Amino acid sequence: MREKERTTKLTQEIRGAFEENLVFIATANKEGVPNVAPKGSTQVVDEESLMFIDVFGKKTISNIQQNPKIAAAVASRHSEKASGYQVKGTARIVKEGPLFDKAVNICREKGFPDPNCVVVIKVEEVYALAPGANAGRRIS
Repeated sequence: MREKERTTKLTQEIRGAFEENLVFIATANKEGVPNVAPKGSTQVVDEESLMFIDVFGKKTISNIQQNPKIAAAVASRHSEKASGYQVKGTARIVKEGPLFDKAVNICREKGFPDPNCVVVIKVEEVYALAPGANAGRRIS
């Protein structure tokens, strides 16, 4: 019997953290060589997906083409207590359609070059990164 695909819901708190802070994206090529890159364009697509706009990230995109597994981490020290999350999932590259058109508009409004693509992350796991007893614990 095949196991059902796990659905991970992004709570409002998690969604806000990824949209309001600098996010670090981790990828690896087919040989497993890791790469981490900061992304300031992370947005929520829906309750199960995040996206970021790629304008300059050659290594990140190359790695996703070779190996779609991806992790994203965000942390904040600016609230009453430190908080943070890590998501793990599968990435897909989008070069046309409504999400890509939205990315083009965002880049033009900010005076950036047009994007190369949008990366959509289908979130499969969420972990707590806040310090304390639950640090590193899977929460979804």
